[in-house]
Formats: sequence, structure tokens, C-alpha cells
Amino acid sequence: KEHPLFLVLEDVQWADSDSIYLLQSLIDDIESTRVCFVLTARKGDPATEAVAQSLGLSSHDISSNTVECTPNPNSRCTASVDLTRTEIKLSNLREKEVGQMLCSYLGYGDDDSGLMVFFTKVVYAKTNGNPLSVIQYLEMLRTQNFLVFSAEKHRWEWDDDLEKLTRVNVSDDVLKSIDAQVHSLDQLTRSGLMIAAHLGFRFRSDMLEIALRPTYLRMKPGAAEQALRQYCDRLIGTAQKASLLLRTNHQHELCFMHDRVQQCFYEMCPDDGETKERMYLSIARLVRPMVMEHKDDDSLQFLIADMWNRGNAFVTEDEERMFLVKLNQDVSGRARRKSSFSSASHYLRMAIGLLDRDTTWRQNYELSLSLYSSFAKCAANTGEVGECHDAVETVLANATDVFDKQAAYEARMHSLEAQGRNDEVLNVGLGVMKELGLPLSSKPNMLWTLLQIVRRKRRLDRITDEEVLSLPRIHDKRQEAACNILDLMYTSAFIASPNTLFRNCQYIIKVGLNCGISKAYPFALASLDFMELFLFNNVDGRWGELAQSIIQKHGLYEAECACAMVTHNTVFPYTRSWGDSIEPLECAFESGVKYGKLHFALSCLGFTCPMLLLTKPLSQSEKRMREIVSTQTRLLKSGVHKYWAQPFWQQALNLMGASDHMIELTGVAMKEEEYTSVIPDPLLLASYRLRKLELMCYFRCHSQALKYAELLESTASSIETMCPLVVTKHCWVGITYLTEARCGKARYYKRKAKRALKRLARLVDAGCIDAKPYYLILKANFAAFEKEDVAPIRMEFDGAIEAAIKSGFQGIAAFAYEQAYHSLRDNHEDERCVQMYWNTAVE
Repeated sequence: KEHPLFLVLEDVQWADSDSIYLLQSLIDDIESTRVCFVLTARKGDPATEAVAQSLGLSSHDISSNTVECTPNPNSRCTASVDLTRTEIKLSNLREKEVGQMLCSYLGYGDDDSGLMVFFTKVVYAKTNGNPLSVIQYLEMLRTQNFLVFSAEKHRWEWDDDLEKLTRVNVSDDVLKSIDAQVHSLDQLTRSGLMIAAHLGFRFRSDMLEIALRPTYLRMKPGAAEQALRQYCDRLIGTAQKASLLLRTNHQHELCFMHDRVQQCFYEMCPDDGETKERMYLSIARLVRPMVMEHKDDDSLQFLIADMWNRGNAFVTEDEERMFLVKLNQDVSGRARRKSSFSSASHYLRMAIGLLDRDTTWRQNYELSLSLYSSFAKCAANTGEVGECHDAVETVLANATDVFDKQAAYEARMHSLEAQGRNDEVLNVGLGVMKELGLPLSSKPNMLWTLLQIVRRKRRLDRITDEEVLSLPRIHDKRQEAACNILDLMYTSAFIASPNTLFRNCQYIIKVGLNCGISKAYPFALASLDFMELFLFNNVDGRWGELAQSIIQKHGLYEAECACAMVTHNTVFPYTRSWGDSIEPLECAFESGVKYGKLHFALSCLGFTCPMLLLTKPLSQSEKRMREIVSTQTRLLKSGVHKYWAQPFWQQALNLMGASDHMIELTGVAMKEEEYTSVIPDPLLLASYRLRKLELMCYFRCHSQALKYAELLESTASSIETMCPLVVTKHCWVGITYLTEARCGKARYYKRKAKRALKRLARLVDAGCIDAKPYYLILKANFAAFEKEDVAPIRMEFDGAIEAAIKSGFQGIAAFAYEQAYHSLRDNHEDERCVQMYWNTAVE
């Protein structure tokens, strides 16, 4: 935002999937409007085209015009982004530019250009201006002593004999040129660098020394350890002098001069399906001790695991096989801690594939249970529904007790929740409770639940916050498992069965008071604020703040995301400005991703959408919601979270005039017909209908607005607990009913509109700051409906406009101006005064 950024990424044809996803995120970042991405890639390489397609930048589409970039449907990124894309084909250097390059390389200044004319012509004729060929040609001249450094003049000088210079040939093909240079090395050096190429483009010198030991001892039997170290140093020195290897800024780290150099050495080992795999296995066995010696080096652990996995087909010893299983298990945990669930799944998949399925559960029960349970969780987080189901079924078929099955049940509940199958989530959770010996009713009695909540609250009110904080950690294994399962049912219960939600939360609070604090306790305590609000219309935010203190004291950071979600989505918006909750919810998203609570994290991100739409300028909120949908799709490609955000994004596009139809939610963000066929739960359906109703009120399509108003009024949903949504619902429903009252059934629809006004009044009286503009707009419409004098009508609308501007609701203020224009015009107000309202609305 402060200054432009020029970001150059070289050799993107080598990019792995995670790097591509990162690049997609950077390109999709709507805040990165002042970034120029320069991506270099090798022309004609199939890998280049594959990366281009993944990024939606296929070479035949790239031009210098501003175009809409729609990524590949198989990509995790689904957002469409306007990008100015230019393809630059790099040609060889001209003779003058070769001269400038030689001056820089050989230590000559601008005043010495005359001395360079002859040498430049020779070099240009030999290399045709290819920069890498120029470097290779200079290296060949140096190795044959035709190019010698003058210590006296501090520059390189060449032999004046034209015939000697022209006798040195460099291939037109860079690979052939490098290959010629490589084969000019002695056999021992070539063998060593071939092994180095299998360690990666960058590698550690101590790892190279270990990997070289067998090769050196085979050529020099009986050699001492010191001789091996000298050989390694000599090999590195030779490669550096030949400009094949370079030292990096990291201690003991080397890299190849160019990826083509690594490629030449790498291809010396045939890739025939066996030789290269055995090479990797041989190196992996040699560097195995480094696994224990460098436990804190994640990149080294991943590298060694990858080498073992490349050669795992030739691992026959049980001890080695078990070592590799545990190594994959370890690196999968490292990947999970970095929130790379796809990589974690890969390593777990490799570990499981090494086990004998017929005997593994009998011989290695704990290991098998851990691997399959972890894999089920990772598959749930990456949206691999089929693999998650298979892993869960395997655990359930082999686990010996309900406690060992718990992780699998949790993975199944996560997977079902991501698919929007909320009733099944509740059924699984209740089934686990029954298996734990703590059965609960599938249809809890509301009166009994209310009584239990009152009891828990009274007990909490009798003790101080310090006493709550000093509660011990839970040690009852059965109750702890029960609390964790009830915690996982929260989102689905919130949508499908509020009674179940309240019953579960009071149960967790009771267990916390009687048995100690579990990781589910902070979330249940924060939910007590929500229950007080929903049941008693009273909230002070005490329990949410106390839950945060418990998290900090007991280190229960994985509960942080869920607590922030319930506090900032369903509690604080009733007592604070809605815009104040956007940043905490986005921070909660980061925390949720960090601790693997992906579903809560994506929910936090989605719940910012109504707040963004109401409190931010349209262009800003539209771009942010575009980014949210892209992030949700990328992180959980089969999740339902995007279905929440898409209608808000499309509504913003409609209001900006960037949609296919004025009141249909069809355009860049979604297609209404497809969307309505897959909406998975009542909350999403109610939210979608509210988007439609709001658009119809904005564009004065009253006959269709009535249909959605009556649908929203007749269908109960959890939308009633979400402040920004319930407030806007009462406002738009009230305006729709008043409009209908003017056309017929005046008393009937006026009474229904009056009911909506009273609900808004109660919210304002309860302290809901941002409900006031909506209440005043509806109240002003009532004044206009009653055909009062023009002055009171104008006063009511002016008050509504002032309240909207004070709350930062520019869009609502514009709507209030427009409503004032129509109402005052209908009541025969002075035309000049009426026009002022219209002009301001347009502005």
C-alpha cells in the first residue's frame, strides 16, 4: 500500500503444488493492487504449460490487454481476477549487449570498450548472444588458459591469437554445452556431483560428504576419513572453479550455478524405474543418522523422508520399513503444524502403504491406530471425503474401545459438517455419547434445558472469575471424551437444533465445574453469553472474556478460534459496532488454520461477509469477499463455507451494476439456479433469501419482495441469532409489508410491519447500536404511510440518515435518502427539496 512491489519468481516450471497455491493467493490478494509479478519459465517445457494452466495463465491466452483470468476448474482458486498480463519472449543478446556483459564480467570499464571490440565479435559469433552460452564459453577459455586473470591490472585478459580462441567450440544447445563441460571433469568429480544433484538444487556440504563415502571408498579402498574430507573439499573447489557450484549465504550450504547444471548431473543416473530409486535409497540409508542429529531442521527431515519414499519399493528389511513408517509419521506431524494438510496426507498415505494390512493391527496396534486416525483427520481437512470415509471405517473395524475410536469419529463429524450434512453430524455425536455410556436425547426438552442453564448460571454467579480460572484440568477420561464430542456438534446444532446446542453447552459447563476444565470448556463458557442473549435477551460479554482468560492460562489455544466465532458473530454485534468484529474474526481465522480447526476458521472468515457488506464501501467489500471465497475454496475444496459467502459477494456485484441481472444472484460469484440446487442447510437458505429480499427492496421489485418476506417469516432458522442478519431482516420485511399495505389488505400487512418495527425497537432498547439506523428507516416509512405532515416525515428520515452515516453505513444512508425522496414526493413536498434527497442518494 505504501509503495509498489516488483516480485520476480524464476523458473516457475519447477514449482510444486504448494508453491502454485501460494502464488495463486498472492495473485488473488485484492490488496496487492500495486504488485507486478514477473514469472520466468522455460519455453517449450511441458511443466511450464502445466503451471500456466494451474494459474489460469495459459500461454496462448496471454496478451498485453486487460483480461479476465478464470483459473483452471481443477485449481483450488475459483475467483475471477482482472489482470493486465504481458508475455515477453526473451531473445538472445545483441552484439553490443554481449560487449557490455563481457566488460562487467572481465573487469573492464566503459573507457575500455575499444579493447573489447575484437573479443566481443569472437564471443558473439561463438554463442549467438545466448547469455548462458557466453558464461560457458568464458569458462572453457579459462580452463584452457586462453583467459587469464592479471593481478597487476585487476582484470581478465585473453590470448590475442584468433585461431586459438576460435578453436574452442561451444554448442548452440546450452544443455550440450554444459554437458561438454561436465564431461571434461574427471570421473571421481562427475560421480560426486551426480550424487549432489540428487540431494537437490541446494544441499548441505556435510550431507554430501556422508553420501560420497561409498563412492570414494569403492574407488579408493582403505582410504582414511581425513582423505574423504579432503576429496569432498577438492570436489567442491573444482566445481566452484568451473562455475558449477556456488556457496549460498547459509553456512555449509551449496547450490548449483543453474538448474540446467543440476539437470545434467541428475540425468547421469538412468531413470529406468529402478536405478534412480536405488540411488535415492542408497543415499537415504547413508544420511539416516542425520534424522536424529538434526531434529529441529524441518527441511532436512522432509528431504530425507522424500529420498526414502523414492526408494521404498526396495526396502525389504522389517527394521528399515518400520523406521520409514515412523519417519513419514513424524514429517506428517511437522506438515500439519505448518497447516499443510495435503502434504501431511501424502506422508501418512506413504506410511500406511508400507504396512501389511493383514497383520499390522495385530502387531502394531498403537502405530496403526495413530496413522489411520491422523490420516482421517487430514483427509477431512482437505475435503477428501472418500479417503476420510475409508480411513474411519478401518479404525472403527479394528479399534478395541470407544476411546480409540474417538479421533475417527471426530474426523467423520468434520467431514459431514463440511458437506452440510448437519443431521448426520448430530446422529454420529449422539451415537458416540451412547457408546461412552452417557446417552443423551436426540430431542432435548426445552424447558428442562432452560432449567439446567439457569442452574449452571447461578452456580457460576456465586463464584468469582479467579475461582473459575483456578479450576483444575479434567482427568476423567470418559467425561473429557464426551465434552470433545459435544463440542464438535456445535456448528451443526446451531444450524439444525438450537435446543441440542444449549443442552450440550450446559453439559460441558457442568462437567467443567464438577470434574475440571477440558479443551471444550472455554467455548461452552463463551456460548453462555449467547444463551443468555437468545433465551433472556440479556448479555454483558462477561463469559466470553472469561473464556479468553482460561485459554491463556491453560494454553488451550486451539479453542481460541471457536470462542472468537461465537463471541464476535453472535454476541458482541448486539452490544458493539458491527465493524469492530471484522478484524477479530479474521485473526480467529488465522488461529484456526494454525491449530487445525479449519471448519471454525472458515466459518469465522465467512461471518465477516455481512459485516463487510454493511460497513465498508461496495468496491472494498466486494474485493474482500472475492478473496474470502477463493480462500475457502482453496483450503477446503469440498466444503460448504463458500455457499455462505457467495450470495453476499454476488449481492455486492449486483449493487455495483456488475451482474448479469438486476435482482438475480447470477454473475461472477455464483449462478442462482446451480446454487439453489445445492444449498445444504436452512441457515444458508435463509441467508440467501435475505440477500434476494434486500436486492428487491433496493430496486423496488415489491411483488417479488413479498414472496421472500413471507418465506423468511414462515420458516424458522438460526438466522434469528445472528445480529446483522436479524436486524436487516426485520427492516426489509417491515418495508415490504408497508408497501403491500398501500396496495391492499392495509390492516393485515400494517399489523405485520408493526410487529417488525417492535422487534427492531427491542433490539435498540437492548443496546444494539447498529440496529438504530434500520429502526429509524422503518419508523420513517411508517410516518409516510400514515400520511402525516411533511415536516415530521422529513424529520424522521433525516434522523435515520444521520444514524446510518454515524454508524458508517453509507449504503443504508443512500437507501434512506432514496426512501425519503419517494415518500416526500408522494406527500407533495416542495420539488426542490425532494430533488436534493435524490441527488444525495445518487452521490
